[in-house]
Amino acid sequence: MKRQRPLFVRLLRVLALVVTPLLALTLVTPSALAWDRTMIRSKQFPGQCLDSNYNGDVYLLPCNSGNLHHQWIITRVGYGTGYNGHDQIRIQNEATRLFIVQRRYSSSGTMNPTGGLLYTDTAGSSYLSKIDGVGTTWRNVQLMSSHQDATSFNSPGLAIKSYNSATAVASDFNSADAGQYWDLSI
Repeated sequence: MKRQRPLFVRLLRVLALVVTPLLALTLVTPSALAWDRTMIRSKQFPGQCLDSNYNGDVYLLPCNSGNLHHQWIITRVGYGTGYNGHDQIRIQNEATRLFIVQRRYSSSGTMNPTGGLLYTDTAGSSYLSKIDGVGTTWRNVQLMSSHQDATSFNSPGLAIKSYNSATAVASDFNSADAGQYWDLSI
């Protein structure tokens, strides 16, 4: 006569068959997933989009959805971990695969107390490429770096600013500065 296993043992086996694949999926899934690809449009200069080249320069040009230099990969790296509880993202150029970086210090270690450097770099896994999306919607957001190389005693960080219709700069974060607002359309 065949011996019957107790019901709870059979239930545990079924549960293990269901839970094990889910656990494996959780363990191999990266914590930061590419969230979306979008153009980053200036709110102050309609029709102008953030652009970058292989030299690391960041600037504005007329928006062109067919230009991969105008396409940016947005990767969420922190939920509520940025400035005042905002989400943190990394912004990578689709064409160059370089990440936006803002910092006050030059490569020689000199600090700029009134603004900073804005460029793209390979620093994708570095704290330097973390950007806080400050705003209530991604359609009207400030892109601020609040890491230790972007803050000063006068400012909580640097924000990407459309200085004019062709120039993007890193300037002290200021919620009243219209040039610091962007439309990510995500």
